[in-house]
Amino acid sequence: MVVSRSFPAFSYDYLETCIIVATRDDAMAISLRRVTVAVLAIYIVLTCYTAYVLISKNYSSKPKESGRKGPSRLSGSKEGAEWNPWGEELSRSNSSRLAHTIEIWGKAAIGLYLWEHIFNGKLEPKGDGSWSYGFRKVGNLKFKFRTGPWIVPTTVPQDVTHVVLVLNGREPTKVTAARAWLDALPSFRRLKGVAVVLLGDEACSANTWLLPYLKSHGGRVSAAFIVYDTPLVDDVEVFQWPLGVATYRGFPKAPSTLLASEGQRPYPCNFVGTVYPGSSREELLRVLGDRGAPCYLNTRNEWRPLETKESLESYLLALKLSDVTLNPAGKNPECYRIYEALEFGSLPVLEDRTVSPGCARADDANGTFRLLKKHKAPLVFVKNWTLELMPILEKEIGMKPQERVDRRQAIVSWYSSFKRAMRDRFVRVLTDKFFGEEIKDT
Repeated sequence: MVVSRSFPAFSYDYLETCIIVATRDDAMAISLRRVTVAVLAIYIVLTCYTAYVLISKNYSSKPKESGRKGPSRLSGSKEGAEWNPWGEELSRSNSSRLAHTIEIWGKAAIGLYLWEHIFNGKLEPKGDGSWSYGFRKVGNLKFKFRTGPWIVPTTVPQDVTHVVLVLNGREPTKVTAARAWLDALPSFRRLKGVAVVLLGDEACSANTWLLPYLKSHGGRVSAAFIVYDTPLVDDVEVFQWPLGVATYRGFPKAPSTLLASEGQRPYPCNFVGTVYPGSSREELLRVLGDRGAPCYLNTRNEWRPLETKESLESYLLALKLSDVTLNPAGKNPECYRIYEALEFGSLPVLEDRTVSPGCARADDANGTFRLLKKHKAPLVFVKNWTLELMPILEKEIGMKPQERVDRRQAIVSWYSSFKRAMRDRFVRVLTDKFFGEEIKDT
């Protein structure tokens, strides 16, 4: 008996499908191996590069930092300084764009004007209030500001490379303290560049003590910014700096909403200040009294270095309630009151005359108020209060309210642009003096 079996017919289509599936699996496996090898290769390259950067960093920094105390380049910094090997190394192809760090050590009250008003910087109390610290980046420059009684040559960063000293040279005792800072400069072994912002002598004649410290006289100071119209200003090595507001008395910034929230100011003018015997301030008060001008007046016979809360509020009120601030000359024609009036949109009227023979002459092109005149400040200049004051006040009283509002806004706007111009010039001079050669080489 023959048993017959039937087998399924052979299918070539089925065989072709199997071959295609197998081929696809092999291709995927090959692609996966290639991706794995590529990732592994990239990882090895990055690891080797990182190791190279770390080793080269440590090796190159050891000879320079031997024997120095303080945190190393790789250690964390409380002031937010970070190190990124990738970004830092790759950016070295264009060294002119690297951020340089400049320390500013404030040992005079004008340092607060520089930092808070010119740089618009903030301050953070440190060490239970014994000093304050601020950080600001302008362009490719990083500024670190330190001020307070704790700031002395032995407590500041000893590895500083570029520094601006804000010093007081207004009187002999202050000059002695300023000299101590300048004499301490050789102890900073890595120091490359020095500049000074100096509150100068009001008579302008006692600033020559600074000359031996200037580079042109064999010293280390590349640039000096001096307050008051000293004849030393040449705009090459010595530059004029604005006196600014009295930060040491707690004078504040005007609130940004001041002009938007106020209407007509009730007083045409104000004068708040010390009246010195035989000064033009006596002449000013006599004219106002004789003519019965309705101005806001608050005078005293002795100068006080500090304000009480009440006296400061009274002064701020005078600026807020009047459209003109009278500025008779004291020991120097330039006074805090000028900048404080500009801050609050009150038009300063200045006495344009030379008080001390040591200062630049008022009738010279680079004489009294040359910095403000150069920047076309919205000011009114007088030479004789008796002859010129009342016509100014009569014109003021005849102005329309909207004209006064527009002028206040123009004054505040100009003052803001002036502070920016001072900052930009300051940064420009430091860049040229500290890093000029480096920039030329790139």
